[in-house]
Amino acid sequence: MSELSTAREIDRITRGFEQAWQIDRGAPLIDYWTSQASPALRSQVRSQLQELDAQFRAQQAQDVSTFDIDAMLAAQWEAEQGESGGVVATGSQDVADAAASRGGALTQPADVRQRLLACPTFNGLSAEALAALAADLHPIEFAPQQTLIQSGQPARGLILITQGQIEVLTHTSEGPKVLERCGSGSVVGEMSLLSGGPCTATVQAVTPIVALHLSAGDYHQLCQSHPELEIAISQLVSDRLGGRKIDALYGKQLGDYRVLECIGRGGMGVVYRAQRTSGAEGHSEHGLAGESPDGELAVKMLRHRFLYDQDAVEHFQREGDLLAGVRHPNLVNIEASFLAFRTRFLVMERCQGYDLSRQLAMRGPLPEAQATALFGQLAAGLLHLHEHQLLHLDLKPANLMLCHDGTVKIADFGLCRLLDDQPASVIRGTPAYMAPEQLTGDAVDCTADWYACGCVMFELLTGRRCFPARDFMEVILRKSAFDPQNAWTERPASAALSDLLAQALDPDPRKRTLNLQHLATWAAPVENW
Repeated sequence: MSELSTAREIDRITRGFEQAWQIDRGAPLIDYWTSQASPALRSQVRSQLQELDAQFRAQQAQDVSTFDIDAMLAAQWEAEQGESGGVVATGSQDVADAAASRGGALTQPADVRQRLLACPTFNGLSAEALAALAADLHPIEFAPQQTLIQSGQPARGLILITQGQIEVLTHTSEGPKVLERCGSGSVVGEMSLLSGGPCTATVQAVTPIVALHLSAGDYHQLCQSHPELEIAISQLVSDRLGGRKIDALYGKQLGDYRVLECIGRGGMGVVYRAQRTSGAEGHSEHGLAGESPDGELAVKMLRHRFLYDQDAVEHFQREGDLLAGVRHPNLVNIEASFLAFRTRFLVMERCQGYDLSRQLAMRGPLPEAQATALFGQLAAGLLHLHEHQLLHLDLKPANLMLCHDGTVKIADFGLCRLLDDQPASVIRGTPAYMAPEQLTGDAVDCTADWYACGCVMFELLTGRRCFPARDFMEVILRKSAFDPQNAWTERPASAALSDLLAQALDPDPRKRTLNLQHLATWAAPVENW
């Protein structure tokens, strides 16, 4: 499984977990949502879900502190390393602590190497990169209340804490706010070095600090000779941003927008609630008039771990590039896209509600009267895309948002492309909802979206997938064998609606029909589901 596929699976699961937690507050659900992941990903997914669960409980003052979160994740990491035969953090940490207690700061190469191996940020580096990094690290100490890093100023280097406790602070209108408390094994200064901009938070010593320091100049030279170091730092930044409701971007100005709080995170991105600020000097590449009634929007950030994944960057960028200027009540409208902190951001309208996959799991199938109202909205949004020569190519319940006011919005345009584009060289999408020609890599047009729409409609009416299958080939065979003339042993809805679905699911795109103009006349708010 590619890193992009892995991220998408984790994104889907963490998003579902977060929505479930908000609906049924306090329900653990970790075991259930972990079981939804592929076996190879379950350890990683469980770790993310535990962190999210701790974050939510902390926000509800349920006695989970920052130290609890850090300890929990450290224990998880140690267990994984022990199972895999890798470096066990506790043992390495003990060696380094003993060395530090003998001579204060770490000065021996072996001690420095042990400390690097004990740090999750660096323990995956090659032996050559690890040795080069160890050679450039120098001991440094800080007294309590001394500032290691100052917000608004460029970092002078990277600091690896080897002893003591630090606080990461952000400055708000109400005064300093502690974002995080951490200790041995923590790395700070990474955001400024990676982005080339000023630090986004202040770091102060709580207790006497013993640390290892890598100057900014040495850092950049090492990244030239050992690019894997910059990748490791980008992954650290990726993991830190979005980890809590209030993180290092809290209150920061991003282009024309001020970040208010983190409202969601997934495998590929972090979503922030933000507000447009008047007269700001931004970095906007595409700006559109209009915004949410309360002036708030959602800002989605591509995780830094994908900075070097060209495929992921292109998918993320495509949303902003293709959807600029395409506005409709049944689309999640893109307001702007820009670069900041060395990664990409998308600004979009903020939708308050849940995706249809979650709604279906919570409430079961839709009554036909409500289903027709929903289908009408879906058709209206899809028709607007097609009129702008755009194909969505990833329609599914998880990519359809049901807002609290009953409005349905099409979301996630990462696979969206122009109608006259050449077929993709790599097959992408969700097989259960993909048309047969899309599954086989053949040319696609609007009829591929019609097909996905039919799959979605069937699932919302019945509560089950139209083409359940155990593997990719079985999906293709089932879809290719579908006969619209003898489609149903048991109709999913009334005769007229069942016939409409059957025609939309014809395996031959030349015979496939779905009158979006007619369906759009059914559009009405979805109520009482």
